[in-house]
Amino acid sequence: MTPPEEACSFACEISIITIGGGPICDPNGTDIDPTDDVYYVFVQIDGVNGALTGWVTDDEGWPAGEGDYGGVFEFGPYPIGQNHTIFIQDANDPECEVSLPVISPSACASGCELDIETFPPICDDNGTQFD
Repeated sequence: MTPPEEACSFACEISIITIGGGPICDPNGTDIDPTDDVYYVFVQIDGVNGALTGWVTDDEGWPAGEGDYGGVFEFGPYPIGQNHTIFIQDANDPECEVSLPVISPSACASGCELDIETFPPICDDNGTQFD
């Protein structure tokens, strides 16, 4: 059997999958404050019959705004507690698009902070002034 010289279909299709088991939490430099935690997600974006120039996005987690098909890309940071959807379009065909809903992980900052207040010692002679 010989393969056809021309493609049987010219329809564009984009696929996006999460790499590494899902979103990754980052304590954002504060190991004891979960309110400022963020998360990142690594995705692989592939295209069939897509533009040679790749894909585009207006996602705030990918400031470059574009990329080549076949790569792994880091999107984020996104605030912990806020789910996010990544939208990708083919660079030449805006009708060729895909979305990936991402569920926020739980906060990862879990340390504690102790404030120690010191007081001057209080002497109690227990009723014996000279002993």
